[in-house]
Parts: sequence; C-alpha cells; structure tokens
Amino acid sequence: MTSTPTSNPTRSLNNLTAPLPLTPIVPVFLHGNLPKEFRPSQSSLETFRHCAFSIKISRSCWIQPKRPFIWVSLLSPASSCPTSSSIPTTSSLSCCALFPTLEHFCNESLSFATRMERNLRLPDSLRIISILNTDSSSVALVEVLTPYLSLKDFISNVHELDFMTEEYGKAVGGLLKSADKSLERLVLSANNESHADDVDLDPFFNHIDLSRTAHLQRLTLDINTDDPYLIPFLTRLARNSELSNHPPSLKFLTIPYFIRHEEPQQPTNPERMDELLQHSYFSMLRRFNCKLYTWEGEVDEMKAKKKQLEAKVPNLTARQVLKVQEVYMKRPQRAMTPIRFRNYDQYGYPE
Repeated sequence: MTSTPTSNPTRSLNNLTAPLPLTPIVPVFLHGNLPKEFRPSQSSLETFRHCAFSIKISRSCWIQPKRPFIWVSLLSPASSCPTSSSIPTTSSLSCCALFPTLEHFCNESLSFATRMERNLRLPDSLRIISILNTDSSSVALVEVLTPYLSLKDFISNVHELDFMTEEYGKAVGGLLKSADKSLERLVLSANNESHADDVDLDPFFNHIDLSRTAHLQRLTLDINTDDPYLIPFLTRLARNSELSNHPPSLKFLTIPYFIRHEEPQQPTNPERMDELLQHSYFSMLRRFNCKLYTWEGEVDEMKAKKKQLEAKVPNLTARQVLKVQEVYMKRPQRAMTPIRFRNYDQYGYPE
C-alpha cells in the first residue's frame, strides 16, 4: 500500500506500530464509513485510521467476505501470503489499537498467545465482539477482553459442543458481567459438526448470569442439542432478576432449535416454556423466534406443525409474539441427516 503526500506527513507503518506489541505479518479486513475519496492503492494507513471500521482477523487472506471488506495487509516487504503457521498470535488485538474509532472486532479461527496483550487498551469506540469458531484458546482471548464496560453486542460460535466448557463459561460470564450496564445483544451458538448429543451444557450456562444486565434486548441461543439446558437456564435468569432493580428489557428471544426436527422426545417442553415466559422478566417480549423444519414440498405438514406448536404455547400465541420461520429441507439421498442452516445476517428477525 502506497502513501500520497499530505499536509501532515504520514508516519511509516513501523512508526505507527512501534508503541504496540505488534509483529508485522497480519492480514486485516476492514470495512466501515470510508471517505468517498478513499482508494486502497493510493491512500495511506493514516488516511483511514480515524474512520468507523469493522476489523476481521482471519487465517487466510484469500477469504471471500460476504460484506464489502477492505483488505489491508500489514506485511513486511519480503513476506508472502501468510498461512496459519506464520501469523503471529500476539498481534491481532494489537492491530485493533491502531484504529481509534474501531466498532467491531471479529476473530475467526485464530489462536491467541496473550501474554503480551494483558494490559492492552482497546479503542473506546469498540462496541461489538464476535468470536467465531471458538476453540480451546478462546478462553484466554475472552479473559484479555475482560473487563469491557462499553460492550453492546457479544457473539460466540463454537465448532463443537465440547468447547462450551465450564472454563469458557466462566470467561464469558465474567466479560458479560463487566458489561452489565451496556450489553444489548447476546448470541451463543454451536455448530455441533460431530452431532454430539451427550454434552452437558449446565457447567457452561451456570456461569452466564444476565439478571443484572440492565439493557439486554436481544438474546439468541442457537444450539442444536438434546441437552435440556434451556429451561433451567431461563428459569435461573427469571428468578435472579427478581433480586435486581432493573425493569424488564428483553424484547427478542431467538431459539432456532426450540423444536428439533423429527425428534419424538423433545429436550425442551413447549408447555413449560410457555409458562416460564409469562414471568415478569419476559413481560416486554415482542418476538419469540423459532424454526420449524419439514421436507421440501410438504406444505400441509408444515401447517400442521405450526398449529400443533401454537396449541402448545397458547400464552405466546395470545400475546402475538410467536414468530415461526419455516424451513423446507431437501431430502438427502443417503443419510437422513437434517440440513442445518446458519446465517448470521438472519439473526435479526423481522420486527
């Protein structure tokens, strides 16, 4: 990336990063409110340091992002395209400190060595933290981010249910507790790629206490499991909220796997859930979002499933907060494995 002369001479990349524990090989994806005159081939790092950005750290610089990211490679002159083994793990959070108006930090499939980042000061403008494809190293990352008093959105996605451990729950719970006056949206999801159904999620959720989160408006629990974690977790949330003085604030509760496809024994009892959601903590609820699955072309079966669900949750139906997303799946030719759909852009259901 070349620089153009300006009235304030642009410092070199080495000077910009000198105060930070930053090594030079890091692929960085940026998007945000870029100035109209911005041209990646003509502008310098100084040109867009003060714009509102989202930043994405990823293993591959050849990724094709869904959104219009600007890719800025902080590479040494002799460096080639970085691989997962060459990316320095101590520099990713340090990159964020280069951008004082950074709004969104998204980590995807990177391990963190955090010994040099414990005292790192992140931009005050940072509001959204996404930790996608969580693995065992994510505990250290969350601990580095804690406390974060101005966090508004926190998104965590794990590869496997096995990573939703008690240790990770403590780390996430500590981060959320530090943001109890600012947090507005929480997304906890799991891909469950190995289809493991024998994982106990209570040790994780026992440390997630949102009862004192004053402004939480959106809660998404996108976890495909037969573990009956949901009602105990929401019951603790409702009971603990009685000890706080905060008025109800939750408006959107999204549980895509509230009804699991072709499961005769559902892990979550719809009748109990319907009764639980009448608690005062959920009195401001505008939408209870869930999904119903059936095979492609079976419209009548979908209608029947919706009627059955509405009959099991009469209170939610009467309050007109139940919102069902219909998912028609293609029949697999071999294994009868349900197709799972996940698109983070769809978490904002129609309001």
